[in-house]
Amino acid sequence: MAGRRVQDLLYADPAERDRRLEEFRRPTKGWGMHDPGKGWVVHENHYKRKDGSSFVGRAFFRQLATSEHGADIEGVIEDRSALFATEERLKAAIAEKDILLAELEHRVKNNLNVVASLISLGASELEEGSSKKILVEAQTRIRSMSLIYEQLYKGRASGKVALKAYVEELSRSLVQTYALASGKVELELQIDDWELDTKRAVPLGLIVNELVANALKYAFPGDSAGRISVSLARRDGTVSLAVTDDGSGLPGSVASLEDGGMGFKIVSALTAQLGGEGRVEKPPRGARVLVSFPEAAS
Repeated sequence: MAGRRVQDLLYADPAERDRRLEEFRRPTKGWGMHDPGKGWVVHENHYKRKDGSSFVGRAFFRQLATSEHGADIEGVIEDRSALFATEERLKAAIAEKDILLAELEHRVKNNLNVVASLISLGASELEEGSSKKILVEAQTRIRSMSLIYEQLYKGRASGKVALKAYVEELSRSLVQTYALASGKVELELQIDDWELDTKRAVPLGLIVNELVANALKYAFPGDSAGRISVSLARRDGTVSLAVTDDGSGLPGSVASLEDGGMGFKIVSALTAQLGGEGRVEKPPRGARVLVSFPEAAS
């Protein structure tokens, strides 16, 4: 060991050794190296053992004093090889879990799409009537849940649902499902771009499904033209949804969600599940339903 510099014994990589030495020489007080007796320089790097093998370690250095002959430095190096190996194993396990979850979500989405397709096929064999109507409504509800898993699969890193893409695709899908005459009903979407956790995105998606489907079914009788507006925003921890149409309006007996049909009752139950509130408004023309709930579960 005689005749060899300390830095040559410490650093496994010569380029890293030279870079660290330059940092030590640089008169930057932020590093603490030029304030005798104060502060520590911390480096995590590959260092050498006595036998010449390298290991991942964390080094703590500080300068004690300086003179015309150089500087007195004390330090200690902690061998973190075992911890580093554990961290690598954990990272690999997490990556494997993410792959399995992504595959599960993909399969759930595909299975829901198969069920929706089978229901659609069954509905196409029926004459217009209550039975066909029930099947179409079931198909749209299943489709709304399938889109949730599609968004999860696309945004695997966050594990949340991108609401803008989800609500826009869901709303347009509903227009196609109810096969309204092209250009008769205009869809206006004002959706803030943010992500929501799955447990709250699923009921929100079903609420959007019921309200938009309800407007498509009842607001424009006789193939009349009109507009449906869907807005979704968050502010100060509260999510606000509004679905408005300029159609024929609600019956006089409907003053709240509880007064409406099955669709409104589903919206009321899902809103309560989210810990929120819903109300019905009757503008001069058409109808508006407002739903608000906390972004985070209490």
